[in-house]
Amino acid sequence: MGNNLRQKIVVYVLSNCV
Repeated sequence: MGNNLRQKIVVYVLSNCV
């Protein structure tokens, strides 16, 4: 549960950085 949220945040940040 927590891991899934963390991965979603990482993907969001990476997408925002690109």
